[in-house]
Amino acid sequence: MKTKILLFPLLLLIIISTLIWMIIPSWKIIQTKKLDLVERQKQLEEAQTKNKLVDNLISVYDQKTSERNLIEEYIPTKVNDEEIINNLIYYANIQTGDKEIKISDISVAKPVANKGQTGKPPIPQIPADVDMENPIFPGGIVGRKMEIGTPLNTPVSFDADVSFVGKYQGLKEFFNKLKIFKRANSVSSFSILRSGTGSSEALTVKAKLSFNFLDKYNPVEVASSLLESSLDMSVAEKIKVNTNEVMKVIVDSKGRENPFLP
Repeated sequence: MKTKILLFPLLLLIIISTLIWMIIPSWKIIQTKKLDLVERQKQLEEAQTKNKLVDNLISVYDQKTSERNLIEEYIPTKVNDEEIINNLIYYANIQTGDKEIKISDISVAKPVANKGQTGKPPIPQIPADVDMENPIFPGGIVGRKMEIGTPLNTPVSFDADVSFVGKYQGLKEFFNKLKIFKRANSVSSFSILRSGTGSSEALTVKAKLSFNFLDKYNPVEVASSLLESSLDMSVAEKIKVNTNEVMKVIVDSKGRENPFLP
């Protein structure tokens, strides 16, 4: 009788232990999936917020036609080397009379990305430590939230070499035109060689002009850090100012109008 009395609690204990042994792993899986569900819900809310913000920015962007065109012309999405050559020739040809200059050579070098990089960033890849068949990571989360966001493209620079002959006033006007060129540029280097005297005097100039372009931003996913609540187009005004300023001699400054005259 005593044995039967003791056997019942023992059996009950074995049954409870078995149930616990079976339930605990399942409970851990449930908790893990719950945490994963919460994380994914958070990601969904972030994605919805991001989409609303993008839609708003697109609407504002579509309304800023003049500013957008100005910016895209200043730093285009392609080399447009023919356009550069045509503009340089045009700026030279409009100099007439004593300001006449003649272009002897123009060449546009192959674009080279800055710092040895390509203009387009690499496509985001799933990290190597992600096991797609069993995507459970430290911390018990099923899957992992990856901070995927395609970074901005980097400007790609290239040079245009131009050689021309003319008088000082014509050369000055030519470089003034470059200052108000509606495309970003800079004079990297130039050399001047003087020949002849008096009315037959001529200046031979070899200049290296730097340009750039920027590939269109076509992201796999827009990085959250790049999204703002408003679209800042103030750079368009800065471009207007930069392309309207012409180099002028400061009043009362020392020097001569033409430094090449005796």
